[in-house]
Amino acid sequence: MSLTDLLNIGRTALNVSQTQLAVTSNNIANAQTPGYCREEVILEVSSLTGKNGGILVGQGVSISTIKRHYDALLQGQLTLSQQDYGRSYSLSQTLSGVEQLFNEAQNLGLALPLTEFFNAWQDVAYNPEGLTERNLLMQKADTLVSAIQRIEEGLTELLKNIEKGLADSVDQINSLADQIARVNGQIMQVEGGSSTLSANSLRDQRDALLKELSNLVDLTSWEDGGNGSLNVAIGMRTLVSGTSTNTLTAAGNLEGQTSLILDGQDITSRISKGEVGGLLAARQESNDTALLGLRKFTGALSNAVNVQHAQGFGLDGSTGNLFFNALELSLKDDSSGADMTAVITDSSLLTLDEYTVRFNGGNYFVYNKANGDLKVSGAYEPLGTTINLEGMQWVISGAVTSADTFEISPLTTAVSNFGTALNSIQQIAASGTLAGVPGDNSNALLLAGLVSQNLAPLEASTLTEYYQTLVAEIGLKSQAASETLEFSENFLNNLSDRRDSISGVSLDEEAANLIRFQQAYQAAARLIRTADEMFEALMSM
Repeated sequence: MSLTDLLNIGRTALNVSQTQLAVTSNNIANAQTPGYCREEVILEVSSLTGKNGGILVGQGVSISTIKRHYDALLQGQLTLSQQDYGRSYSLSQTLSGVEQLFNEAQNLGLALPLTEFFNAWQDVAYNPEGLTERNLLMQKADTLVSAIQRIEEGLTELLKNIEKGLADSVDQINSLADQIARVNGQIMQVEGGSSTLSANSLRDQRDALLKELSNLVDLTSWEDGGNGSLNVAIGMRTLVSGTSTNTLTAAGNLEGQTSLILDGQDITSRISKGEVGGLLAARQESNDTALLGLRKFTGALSNAVNVQHAQGFGLDGSTGNLFFNALELSLKDDSSGADMTAVITDSSLLTLDEYTVRFNGGNYFVYNKANGDLKVSGAYEPLGTTINLEGMQWVISGAVTSADTFEISPLTTAVSNFGTALNSIQQIAASGTLAGVPGDNSNALLLAGLVSQNLAPLEASTLTEYYQTLVAEIGLKSQAASETLEFSENFLNNLSDRRDSISGVSLDEEAANLIRFQQAYQAAARLIRTADEMFEALMSM
């Protein structure tokens, strides 16, 4: 072995120690950087060898790679857990807001106004001629109306916030997708198919972006082994492929709700996790449980009071008067040109169910919107088809296709149109007969008793029972969402701790490495100095 070989060995040792010091310094600098994976210099004996008296002698050290301490399986679990946490967080936050609107603990709900309204009817029954009792009844009715409309306004505002949240999330998803595609390109450029080069910092950056994305929406991702790029799909459609992306869009549907469109397909029903999945679930719960329940309660209340009140007589001898505004039918037309009109013909027959009308093969089919049951069907006549169902009459005319639908609901405006309809307290129908005016109270007693009467539209429950069940259901769902959030958060934190134990930076360990690599650097420098002294000694001979 020549003195030059000694210098080369010292040089390789010096370079390696310098790289180790640089990597250790980088670890220390990024100890608090979110998503950073600790790096380590992996060494190997130099492949070059020299002969010394016929014996092969190593020619120093070389760097095999800079290892990124990364557990792919654990990272996959973290991604899934992040999706669960995102869903739980947005669902819990929204349902907590819904629960607050029905806050009976602070008398902010409907239990007290409802009780006071029917107690006021009882007071009118005690004194059918009393103007004070009649005025109080109207005040309690207005209070009940205000309380119900306040809750619907709160729910409507909450639903608007959900739609805004979905639109904002779509923008964030597209932004993150673009960033992932850009980092993919940088990784492909750095690694270039090499088996030794690894863009560790870029991979950390990409993992951090993927974490943000998984908090928003459930996704699947896989790495292209050929070039190191990451592909991402949501709702079974590609979002990121190498350096290209598909744009996710938010489009309004017939219900006025946001639908998610990716690569030309509606993927809304396929999204169940992440904040977007939580918002979609919260939207469904808020609509199907809280808002629909409130409207059904209001529709049943106003219709029952109106049907009974119309049978009585006021102090002015009038009859047939509605106490509250009449229910109205709302239509949603998703047809290519057909027309439909709908009116209520007999309020006493209303079930307050919502229906969807579809067409196929020259026939119409009416389905219950809530459970999908077929209610009635028949031949469709384009010149005019009349359907009578549960106190409603619908008339449809015009050419239809199998893609056309109509939706009919007596509940859409049940709350917004809710209000007292009487022009005067004289019209309050306390008497059951014209001959009984003014002292008869039979109708007032029947109206006061409605609060404890089982009503068919409310699944044979009383108004009080139905409302209590509604509040309890909302409370239970809110509590379940809160408990799920707590579990998801704890599980995510546990996985994060495990990840940190593998990929995180220990400052104590890195400080020890600094000393160790510094000493190795000094030893390599001494080796070079020694070889240099030997060379000088040789040259001086």
